[in-house]
Amino acid sequence: MKKTLIFALALLLALSVSACGGKVQPEPPAEPSTAAPTTAPTPEPTAVPTAEPTAEPQPTEEPEDYDLWKAVETELYTEESGEERIKITAAIPDGATLMIELPGQDNYSYTNNKGELTYRKVRIPVDTFFPDTPLETAEWEIAPHVTITTADGTEYEIECPVVPYTFPTLSFWITSAFEAAEDGSIHVKAGENGVYQLSGTVSDPNAGVSVDGAEPVKYTDGMIEIDLAAADGAAVTYVLTAEMNNCVTATLTIVVEP
Repeated sequence: MKKTLIFALALLLALSVSACGGKVQPEPPAEPSTAAPTTAPTPEPTAVPTAEPTAEPQPTEEPEDYDLWKAVETELYTEESGEERIKITAAIPDGATLMIELPGQDNYSYTNNKGELTYRKVRIPVDTFFPDTPLETAEWEIAPHVTITTADGTEYEIECPVVPYTFPTLSFWITSAFEAAEDGSIHVKAGENGVYQLSGTVSDPNAGVSVDGAEPVKYTDGMIEIDLAAADGAAVTYVLTAEMNNCVTATLTIVVEP
């Protein structure tokens, strides 16, 4: 009976292999999934930190030859209020003192106690450096005097770039009758009384006006009026001058003919 059962199993196995062409039949492929594909979640963008720009560059060591170190810059600029200022930028070693000479007032002084070489910006009204006198030429160069005294007491002259500056030039506007000559003078005719009455204005009514250096001429409602006399039978020359501190002086030669 046992042999008959083994034989039956063997016969059944042989028939199964024969039905598959002598090969083991592979399992059918799995049905494709109908589930929606999943993707990895997109990570939140990482904010890139932005460093605030430093107000001034900070050197890490002193210049090797401090004698050659100069002020970083001198710059003329205008405030929103209209005031003109000079900006001076200087490097100051640790323990050193910056000094800027200010004519007619206390000098500017600053000591660096930050423990490293640092920059310092100083803004000064440009009129601090004005000559405060009538001028002969409009073009000037303003050169601030700057020194730095190091911690050991050594004083260095700092070479500041000069600041070009143009001062205003005064001028006359003559409203009475005259004839202009090629040399820039004007020729006028005296009246029957032998006097020519000159009238006009000056570009800045705060300027002082004089004739031949005599007593200042007075303004009337912003106008100047001057009586200039002619000599009997001969012309007389007068020099009209307008001057004011920090302005170029104006002169006008007037020839009064009889």
